[in-house]
Amino acid sequence: ICAGAVLASAGEYATAIDLLQKHQGSLEAVAMLVQIHLAQNRTDLALKEVAGAKRWANDSLLINLAESWTNLRVGGSEKYQSAFYVFEELATTPGTTSPTALVGQAVSEMHLGRWEEAQVALDQALSVEGANVESVANSLVLASITGKKPEAVQELLKTLKGRSADHALVQDLEEKSSLFDTAAKKYSAKAAS
Repeated sequence: ICAGAVLASAGEYATAIDLLQKHQGSLEAVAMLVQIHLAQNRTDLALKEVAGAKRWANDSLLINLAESWTNLRVGGSEKYQSAFYVFEELATTPGTTSPTALVGQAVSEMHLGRWEEAQVALDQALSVEGANVESVANSLVLASITGKKPEAVQELLKTLKGRSADHALVQDLEEKSSLFDTAAKKYSAKAAS
């Protein structure tokens, strides 16, 4: 499992998959495989892993969690609602409440269009000591979606950059900003002539 995690974080997905597929009924290996397949945009393979694991570990919380990840990717109100129930259970059960569970609940709420409930979950996640950077990132997304004041959005972006300058959302926003600036220069040169 550890070697698979290291390989996956290094982008060596094929090697990680080969290693993790040798598991002998390891729930953690299945969860890692699902994460890798989702990172590769191979939802079909992630669904196959979940379906296979449900045959021998149907009531496992970890398999339910992996299924929730795939449900969020597949989409549809039933899938989003199913994912919400798992994350809500994790977020409200003593001993399993964590910023990550609250963020999962908030993301499910956002997919269902329940903005106020998503904000409540994210506020809870941000108030927990050691709140993870995903709490900030998803708060930024929610603030943008719901039309919060630009100052509030920029403050969240500043916080996110301060906590994780290499976060995928920060990198994506910087790339899009650069592309926009390039396109704007092309058109402003034409407008000036």
